Amino acid sequence: MSNRISLFVPGRLCLFGEHSDWAGVNRTINPEIVPGCAIVTGVEQGIYGTAEKNDTFVVTSDLPEYEGRTFECEMDMMKLRAVAKEGGFFSYVAGVASYMSEWYRVGGIKLSIDRMTLPMKSGLSSSAAICVLVARAFNELYDLHLNTLGLMNIAYWGEQRTPSQCGRLDQACAFGVRPVSMIFDGNEIEVEEIAVKEPLHFVFADLNAGKDTVKILNDLNSAYPNAKNDKERAVHEALGPDNKKITDLARKYISEGDPQKLGELMVEAQELFDAKVAPMCPEELTSPVLHSVLNDANIKQFVYGSKGVGSQGDGTVQFLAKDADDQKKLMKYLEEERNMPAYPLTLQPDKDVSAKSMFSGDIYIFGAKSVAIGAIRAIKECYEDSHIKGCVVSSLEDNPKEVEGLKVEDLKEFAARFSDFERKEAKVLIATPIYVQGEICDTLKIFGFENILCVDSVMEEDLLHALYKKKILFP
Repeated sequence: MSNRISLFVPGRLCLFGEHSDWAGVNRTINPEIVPGCAIVTGVEQGIYGTAEKNDTFVVTSDLPEYEGRTFECEMDMMKLRAVAKEGGFFSYVAGVASYMSEWYRVGGIKLSIDRMTLPMKSGLSSSAAICVLVARAFNELYDLHLNTLGLMNIAYWGEQRTPSQCGRLDQACAFGVRPVSMIFDGNEIEVEEIAVKEPLHFVFADLNAGKDTVKILNDLNSAYPNAKNDKERAVHEALGPDNKKITDLARKYISEGDPQKLGELMVEAQELFDAKVAPMCPEELTSPVLHSVLNDANIKQFVYGSKGVGSQGDGTVQFLAKDADDQKKLMKYLEEERNMPAYPLTLQPDKDVSAKSMFSGDIYIFGAKSVAIGAIRAIKECYEDSHIKGCVVSSLEDNPKEVEGLKVEDLKEFAARFSDFERKEAKVLIATPIYVQGEICDTLKIFGFENILCVDSVMEEDLLHALYKKKILFP
């Protein structure tokens, strides 16, 4: 039986620092350019798929967006790269597959796109999400042990083989629904997660207008790598030192739990963009629809602040609502009064789940192989107050039906047994190889589980040490 895996990749929302990713790359030519800085998060909407090994590379879907189309190609780098270069509907997936074929010893995959909750062409990086989905499928099916940055790089270089010249922050969707700080210094990229202290209730909405992203990027890129006049120097200032100050403050306000100041900073960032960046492309960045929403008095009562999204223009707008109730009221207003599809994004503080609290009461183990077996044996032997109820896996294929006397369940079936409240309270210990734990944690959160703890190398050593000591294998 083939090993079929379930996958999910969210879209991404750039909270602060749009355009600074490609601007920072120009430091390879002009070192006086300030490194780009951005704060990015995955969103709750995304792309769902299933994948399995295959002799060829196949992408299929029954979704309306695919119009019944299926793509199939040999795992031949040159053929796949030619498809990517031509552009078109399947160019992104072909670009990533061509990169995998060129640099890794892998066969093909059959990928089915089962569900999409991410609005297309909205500045939320749907193209990057599908690229990360393909990279993740190869990684898991062929056991490549790539970390999140590795997946981001593959997705980026795969998309670079298409006519779409994406920036480096688009693939931040690989980190899941959590804010990250990104620094773009030439060809180097640094990523660090940001701890959320207080809930942040965002709303983003499709302006139902339209923009020419290619023109925006072409016009702004003409100011680089060397500014030739005052207008171009203003763009360098805005995307360089000005942007760094704003992103530093944004990170501070997120970490300290000050949503009001964060919202005010969104307004400041938009004013800076309008003053220094928009004049480079007035046809697209005057953005009359965007600004009519930003200045809507009916909206201001619900929010701390608002700004444009992605390349800016009349594409998508984002808001920071004052609380969960205002988040709902804002979405209702946007959809009913402004005819703009609206979506929620709530960034929650991570629960402080300690090993001490985890190893008491009922526990579920995510995993069914060597790491899980060691954890189960140690917990059973050393933690008398704990009760392991069972094991959970992404897919029952290529996994045992029972481990250490415990039933192994598919995640979807497992989650369906719980109410929303029970999922929030259930304790799940992820006992898998470290390189897949981040993806598993994101998936569990999407299903509504919050009490999650990962068995890292230190915890695994502590568990086994306690077990061996209990068994008197060593003092």
